[in-house]
Amino acid sequence: MNTSAKTAVEEAVRFSDLLVSTASGAPRLLDGVHPFPDLLSMDGEQVLSAFKSSQQRDFNLVIDQLEDPANPLNRMLDELRGIAEKDGENRFNELELFQPGALRDLFLQLHDHVMDHPVWRHPLFMRVFAGISPTSNWRRSPSSISTR
Repeated sequence: MNTSAKTAVEEAVRFSDLLVSTASGAPRLLDGVHPFPDLLSMDGEQVLSAFKSSQQRDFNLVIDQLEDPANPLNRMLDELRGIAEKDGENRFNELELFQPGALRDLFLQLHDHVMDHPVWRHPLFMRVFAGISPTSNWRRSPSSISTR
């Protein structure tokens, strides 16, 4: 084993208690600061994609736990299905939301819809992650403010 070889983090220069500057000069957040250590090197689209993927992974873990036969809520839903099957007027089994995989599909559809909304691509957000300082645009001159 070559003990002189260093990892990128070992070669990084500590910038603060939150981040280091790597050998290439890129900022990297230290462990425990943020789930995305390379957040400060991402552009706006990469940040949105990383958050979207992370949220979907988290939700899928919750659904996987819910679908576990040992889960109390799953057992309760199975009991309700059994009761509904015996009652011809009970529509529980017809409700799409309670069908296998339906809750996961609903979340993924809604999540895609929400995350594709233009508000997430607001010019200020995109400029900040592009490294463009928007501070000069934060103040408006009195003549640029509409009085309508």
